[in-house]
Amino acid sequence: MEENKKFFEQKAATTEFVINLDGDEPKLTTARLKEIGECVVYDEVGNRITMSQLWSEFKTIFVFVRSFLCFTSKEYVEDLAMVPRESLKQSQVRLVLIGCAHWKHIREFRKLTKYPYMIFCDTDYDVYNRLGFHKSKDIGSPANSPHIKSSSMGGFFSSLYRAVTSSSKFDYQGNFDQQGGSLIVSPDLTVHYFHSDKTACDHTPINTLLSIAGVPTILFSHDKGSQSKVFNN
Repeated sequence: MEENKKFFEQKAATTEFVINLDGDEPKLTTARLKEIGECVVYDEVGNRITMSQLWSEFKTIFVFVRSFLCFTSKEYVEDLAMVPRESLKQSQVRLVLIGCAHWKHIREFRKLTKYPYMIFCDTDYDVYNRLGFHKSKDIGSPANSPHIKSSSMGGFFSSLYRAVTSSSKFDYQGNFDQQGGSLIVSPDLTVHYFHSDKTACDHTPINTLLSIAGVPTILFSHDKGSQSKVFNN
């Protein structure tokens, strides 16, 4: 457990941020996107693919999460799994989830969340760092998210239980110091949306991503007002 923690801390500390921050979000210029496009991520069997290959054919919604063990990542992705395949197909939009764990954890996380779309891992933090994602352990307030069902305390014990019962016991499955974010980009490198999460509960509401990408919004069974909760407050 300690060895795994040191590995991720070293990765996060040794990769420099290459985007100049302007206010809260980085400026994603065409040049920067081309750099990001050359970054390699890994699928669930360890195959390498570049980011540019993922956005080369369709407008693509990228969702970046922190540790797969974090309850906020699990519950957000459980809702993301509800996006209908037919809606994405008709809108010609691709949905891609990226984590910062080792790729060997993808299959277990997919099974846990029932997420049916593409999942990759940026084990080397290349994409996370080039996008300037925040480094923080801050969970934030679950009440501020339309997708988090657990309380902070309940979520903590849920994450702890999964850490103990996982096939890779006490593996961090990512970095709890690393926050995620979201990006919507087209093949011509047009950036339609970008957000860097300040806390684990600061993720963009899924219906915001769908609306901006031109995909019909959906109603989540656990949140009767989810269709109206489109933009971050």
